Amino acid sequence: MDARAVFNDAALAAVQSEIVRLITALSYPQACELPETQVSDIVVAGREVQLTTFRQRLPSSSSGEILVVVQVARFGLGGIVSYQIERGLIFSANAAPREATGPELTGSPVQ
Repeated sequence: MDARAVFNDAALAAVQSEIVRLITALSYPQACELPETQVSDIVVAGREVQLTTFRQRLPSSSSGEILVVVQVARFGLGGIVSYQIERGLIFSANAAPREATGPELTGSPVQ
């Protein structure tokens, strides 16, 4: 496996680990209280990366659903190039957290 593939696998594992932690640790009211953006530096596959958590209300939701996105980003070439992996969770007042779909992550309309 080449170095990029090792990094990709490790970065994806870091994101999935953070999502599992969020699911087990947060209730809907707690998800609502998360900061809009929270950044920390971690080491993944021997490289320093940024682990960022974003929180926002889904604009398409009338029930106040909260989207929490966890992103791992690695920068190269003096910050000109970036590589990122992200996953998201939807928190709802009346349902268990679920994984966000691609359109929910990007804000695209569902077709």
